[in-house]
Amino acid sequence: MLPDFPATITIVLLFLLLSLSICSAEFLTGNRVILPIPPGNQSGFSGKAIFMETNGIFPPVRAGLSLDYHEGEEYYYCSLKVFSGGLVVWNSDEFSVFRPSERCILDFTVAGNLELKDSRGSIGWSTGTSGQGVQRLLLHKTGNLVLMTAKNHVKWQSFDFPTDILLWGQKLYNSSKLTSFSGDQRTFYSFELQLDGAALFLNSGHQKYSYWEFRPPESQSIYFSKLGSSGLNFFDKNSKISGNFTPDIPGPIKLLALAKNGLTMISPAAFPASFPAIFAIMGQQKW
Repeated sequence: MLPDFPATITIVLLFLLLSLSICSAEFLTGNRVILPIPPGNQSGFSGKAIFMETNGIFPPVRAGLSLDYHEGEEYYYCSLKVFSGGLVVWNSDEFSVFRPSERCILDFTVAGNLELKDSRGSIGWSTGTSGQGVQRLLLHKTGNLVLMTAKNHVKWQSFDFPTDILLWGQKLYNSSKLTSFSGDQRTFYSFELQLDGAALFLNSGHQKYSYWEFRPPESQSIYFSKLGSSGLNFFDKNSKISGNFTPDIPGPIKLLALAKNGLTMISPAAFPASFPAIFAIMGQQKW
């Protein structure tokens, strides 16, 4: 039996329990999604309210408000997530960890700001787009969350804020990086681009150790990388390819994930093709 919550909260709980198909790929200003925090500390609790979903692709892409209990810390964490099937491919708590009071709320304000807040009005994360003419949030089939104006101008998109996963069509610029954290939060792995190359790093405290790197041919540089259907491509300032990774797996590549053993490219038609610290690039092996 459901506990006694206000009517609006009960609707959200019923939505969670029954998985009603009322999602769309568009979310308008003035709307909000609410998840109540369960009483007490419920070990292993994980709840989500899916409010956006794309159609006609496999695996399906969804966006949802998530509430998770973290063992040892005795807190509930509130976050906005994007899912490809059952895999989390983007998560707001990579940028701001939010511990809400009483309720986990995703509020799309009439001023155009998308924000996570609690019942006290404390804001744990936001897109910072208030007053910029934003009217709707879109979920693209690529997994990109996009805030748009009435004239279809992009004011914010999740693709500009990579986590530990790069999705098909997503670019990684030399001013950004992929990061994958270990359990202690002081040690993490990163995949970073620089003008003179790309590298995998182990980061521990203030120390940084490179355990694999790629250098483009002389006179070429790397301005960004982009995940395509055949693999990961590196581009110079003229948007010409200066290097690539092309795994030998069937089907189009859908995502690239960073973990401690390196980079993994995943296709829905095959098991992951893992690239550890040794890569075959343009006929050469790099260490």
